Amino acid sequence: NDERTDAQVEYWAAFERLKTEHPNEAAAWDVYHHQDVDDHEEVARLLGISVVNSYKRVSRAQAWLKLYVLEARQQEES
Repeated sequence: NDERTDAQVEYWAAFERLKTEHPNEAAAWDVYHHQDVDDHEEVARLLGISVVNSYKRVSRAQAWLKLYVLEARQQEES
């Protein structure tokens, strides 16, 4: 349970960083994952972007989040 709590803390810290550094990707990620709109056509409609941009933004958001979590873990280990 502590690992799950740690993972949640890591995730939300990474998401906050994403919102600051890449707000467009964060907005798409928020709609797609946090608001459970698992349809890129609907994400695109809600954000006023193309479906292709929805896919790109969600994909980039996922990559940034993974990077931020890895960086945070490396900092903790040093």
